[in-house]
Amino acid sequence: MSKTEILIVEDSPADIGLIVESLAMLRPRFRIHSVPNAPSALRFLYRLPPYETAITPDLMIIDLNMPMGDGFQLLEALHCNERTAAIRRVIFSSSSRQCDQDRAIALGAMAFFHKPLLYADFCDCVLRMVQQALNSEA
Repeated sequence: MSKTEILIVEDSPADIGLIVESLAMLRPRFRIHSVPNAPSALRFLYRLPPYETAITPDLMIIDLNMPMGDGFQLLEALHCNERTAAIRRVIFSSSSRQCDQDRAIALGAMAFFHKPLLYADFCDCVLRMVQQALNSEA
């Protein structure tokens, strides 16, 4: 059985660590990659240096607020490209603004999840987010 490839696009090493930790019980099912911003995500997806051997992820977990190109810019680039349009993508952001949620969904995100502040809630949210994304139609 092949592993599900997940690309985390997140500038916070602490949040990346928590996401990976949250998936630890299910991790044998996943191969997890991470990049710190939208330009790096695009280089990863198009296999540009230093990501020449990168895979096409099955799922992207995208933060909205990042330096060097935010999550909206990434969603726009993915949404307009036939090669990347089919990749499942969810937003995992500290934003709770309805306009951010609406815009992300309009740009092709499957779902929008607000990052909880408490550790247990954060872990539960990550598991629910990934399970929902992988069990939905792309």
